[in-house]
Amino acid sequence: MSPNIVDFPYSGQVVVGQYNSPGRAYFTIHAGGSIWGGYGTQVTLNWTNLNTGATGSETQSGSVGFVIGNGSTMYFNPPTGAGTIRTDFTVVNTGFVPQTITCSGTAEVW
Repeated sequence: MSPNIVDFPYSGQVVVGQYNSPGRAYFTIHAGGSIWGGYGTQVTLNWTNLNTGATGSETQSGSVGFVIGNGSTMYFNPPTGAGTIRTDFTVVNTGFVPQTITCSGTAEVW
């Protein structure tokens, strides 16, 4: 039985911003918490600048605690350059029942 039936291990969020830094976007990943807690999480960001063809990848790891709001926060600040940026996130949670989840989107970077 999956612990995800009574848990919210993917209750995190992705926040995208650009703070007066031309050609760079900031991606903040909040991993959320878990009643199961004590498992690892690994986030990989793959990005592509759709205007220039530039690409990059970065991976960070953290741990998820036992309560909501006690998860990892990971920060990515890739040098994407200006343009439309496609992002592909892959999150791998380890522990009792390993899970992998992906999400994609685009952001305009000036």
